[in-house]
Amino acid sequence: MLRLLKRLYRETSYKNWQRFFLYAAGEIFLIFIGVSLAVWFNDRRENQKLEQTEIQVLEEMLVELDQDVEDMKINQEAHHLAGRGAQVLLDLYMQRALPSPDSFGLYLTTVYRNVTSLTNTASYEFLKSNGLAIISNDSLRLAISHLYGMEYSNIQK
Repeated sequence: MLRLLKRLYRETSYKNWQRFFLYAAGEIFLIFIGVSLAVWFNDRRENQKLEQTEIQVLEEMLVELDQDVEDMKINQEAHHLAGRGAQVLLDLYMQRALPSPDSFGLYLTTVYRNVTSLTNTASYEFLKSNGLAIISNDSLRLAISHLYGMEYSNIQK
């Protein structure tokens, strides 16, 4: 580089200054293109990673929601049994009908049975910790936030 600058300042090399600047502009352009391509490929790889993470989180969320639906069906059956047991105990109290002695204990335990709803929130917690912006669809992101933020807390209450 030092030799090139010395040659540039010699009187005889003033004839080739246009050629030198053309060469330097070409080098700068090639460096610019190389760096731009590297940045573009890096961004593309990062976007692919984010898309894979989004798909993985949504698939896990789907499995968790299926498990929650199954749990809610079991809880619904338990509540139905508790309602039926409460009706039998009310009839007993009102002296309308007497249950059989074998089933009295069953009705009594179904009424006072504590049924808690279990919700799987691991994928949502992962999503919250990594940022909800992973979900690219705005309406889906809003629905997920509403489900886990409002609906599940109401179900647990």
